[in-house]
Amino acid sequence: MQMSLFISGVVISDERPLMPVIPRFHKNYSYIVNIGLIIFIILVLIQALCPVVSAEDPTHFQNTSPVLDHPKKTILFVSDTSNKYPIFQLWEKGLAQGLAKEKDFTIDLVVEPLDIIRYKDPVYIDQMITLYQYKLEKLKPDAIFTFNQESLDILRRTNSTYIQNIPIITTRMNGTDNPPNILLIPSFPIFFNQTIEMALSLLPDTRHVYIIAGNNPSDNADTLQVKQSIDQMELKVPVEYLTNLTLEELEQRVSSLPDKSIIYYIRYSGDSQGNYYIPTDIVSKIREITDVPIFGGTDTYIGKGIVGGYIPSTPIRGEMVAQTIIDYLHGKTPGDSYFRPSEYMQYVFDWREIKRLGINQSNLPKNAQILYKEDNIYEKYYGPILLVIFIIFVESLLITGLLINRRNRILAERNLKESEERFRVLVEQAPEAITVIDIENNQFINANRNAERLFGYNRDEILKHGLNLLCPPDSTDSIQINRSIQDKMEKVMSGEEVIFEQTIRSIDGVSTPCEIRFVKLPSQKAQLIRASYIDISSYKQTEAELEHRVQTRTNELQIAQEAFKQANIKLNLLSRITRHDILNGVTALLGYLEMSRDLKPSEQIDEYLKSCLNITKIIQSQIDFTSVYDNIGTESPKWQNIELILEKIKSNFSTQLNFHGNVHGIEIYADPLLEKVFFTFIENTIRHSVHATDIWASYELNNTDLIIRYEDNGIGVPNSDKKKIFKRGFGKNTGFGLFISQEILAITQLNIEENGEEGKGVRFEITVPQKQYKL
Repeated sequence: MQMSLFISGVVISDERPLMPVIPRFHKNYSYIVNIGLIIFIILVLIQALCPVVSAEDPTHFQNTSPVLDHPKKTILFVSDTSNKYPIFQLWEKGLAQGLAKEKDFTIDLVVEPLDIIRYKDPVYIDQMITLYQYKLEKLKPDAIFTFNQESLDILRRTNSTYIQNIPIITTRMNGTDNPPNILLIPSFPIFFNQTIEMALSLLPDTRHVYIIAGNNPSDNADTLQVKQSIDQMELKVPVEYLTNLTLEELEQRVSSLPDKSIIYYIRYSGDSQGNYYIPTDIVSKIREITDVPIFGGTDTYIGKGIVGGYIPSTPIRGEMVAQTIIDYLHGKTPGDSYFRPSEYMQYVFDWREIKRLGINQSNLPKNAQILYKEDNIYEKYYGPILLVIFIIFVESLLITGLLINRRNRILAERNLKESEERFRVLVEQAPEAITVIDIENNQFINANRNAERLFGYNRDEILKHGLNLLCPPDSTDSIQINRSIQDKMEKVMSGEEVIFEQTIRSIDGVSTPCEIRFVKLPSQKAQLIRASYIDISSYKQTEAELEHRVQTRTNELQIAQEAFKQANIKLNLLSRITRHDILNGVTALLGYLEMSRDLKPSEQIDEYLKSCLNITKIIQSQIDFTSVYDNIGTESPKWQNIELILEKIKSNFSTQLNFHGNVHGIEIYADPLLEKVFFTFIENTIRHSVHATDIWASYELNNTDLIIRYEDNGIGVPNSDKKKIFKRGFGKNTGFGLFISQEILAITQLNIEENGEEGKGVRFEITVPQKQYKL
């Protein structure tokens, strides 16, 4: 093991030869050299005999610091939270920024979110300790940082000899018998006094103060610190603690808080029932259900619903920890000088909450930091906005004058061209049928060629029949249609444009749905309306088809939505179970390997190795299972042809079995892994039904459901096992095939049963609900 000493800033390593240096000196100085060498040896002996100092004496890190001739260093950041925890993300950001400033070393920051807050099972913790002991020996970090007690306990319980010789920097430590390699830096103080005094000065009408916190060791420790601060203050308003509540009880209590109250949010990361929460999510939820101002003491709450507070900056603290680590790597004595509150404490506010409460920014503390401030466009561009408004006003006056002048000119031209425009509007080449209606005489006075084709009459006959063509007298609702048309014509003459749909029946009895548009024609002698008729038969047909497609797609989306929901539930459940099983297997495997490591070759070692092999196969099977199960529900359900699926599967097997299929044209709406279901059926027949010679696939309708059957003539399934075969782990092989098949089908509400007779072969029946199959 390489040793190094730091004496007067000079690094001396046992890897560096000392004796060859002596010949370099002139012989006249040999006496001085010998004296210097003796002094050096004495100093080494004195330092070796000195007792090891504790972490309270920072010189311990000088004596154990690595030498400077290793340019690459590894720093391990361990947390008991997950990487989604906001405080973890801020610490990581600060550490990364601080370590990036180092120029002499290449530093790798390795982060380990253990997430043991949510998983406190003792077996899981013991397995984590065993695995982490191995990982520490392999990683060999140069220093470790953690900001919580739980992860520190994990490190200390590994009993790793390596970890006892490297510095561990932490902000929390229980007990007084701290090992000498642990450096306890100042933890986050909760400056409750400053925050609450600031809040009462901003909101002087406050009548109640409510303290909100969770109910676990970390939350309780901070709550105790706040209570001690309150005891030292002379508050004139009552203080109530909302700390021993479940989340549901807290929400009910917060939703009914009285007016003129404020909330101080400490942290809610867990309750007495062992439930785990992310504090930022809880403060956001509290803000959603109450308008009471919320104050806090952590920078992760800014932007999540609190007004503000006297808050420490976690990234700045992370940079301070990084500087402490860098000092250690350089052999310097780390100290607390970096952790002065004045360096990282500041008043921080959310501008949106300040605006909501109507607080004047001039009343905020000096040098306060205001986040999420929105720019006021009017205040920023006051002059240009007034100029643009003035220009628009002047232009509006000019445009209005021009429009009035244009209108007068058009009216003059219209009087001169009235008769000419009447015929110009009624263009013979118009693609639609057109007629002109004289309201006073209640008849047609003109029609084009397309009108002749629509009604089946020539132009003279159309003019003779008049409006009767729109509402035939023999129609059952002719009176109502005639009254509706009269109302529409009155609206048109009042200046409105009328568009409506009506079916026109020709002389041949052909009914044509049309879109009819009434437009008033300019005339001084008569009240005229132009009626245009557009055939919308294809549009109606397309509309009906579109409605059918929308309904079909809506049904498919509903099925897919439910499928994703079911798949998510199943994946979450199976991932937890499988991870637990794999960890158990790994723990057992490591145990056998540890026991067999020091034994000589013998039958007992063979037994251990066989046990290791069996456990490895079990773990491999479980991992194979997760690789298959990971794909369940990851893609949307789709329509699948049963016959094509069976043909594809048959090509993957080399067997003498005879396949008989009667599922031509059958499609069902299911998860894309449906092929895996039929593959499992055939594989089980080949693997377990040793006497089977034939396989049948068929279907039948049962009321509104479709039944798809898979049968063989093998040995069948014992009656006592018909329900068990679909359970996870049951069977002679992996025990996963039929279990996964049932889960794949259940995603889209498909049911599977085994109804064969024992001794005559299996018969799997898949029930497909209505609207999820096509024949």
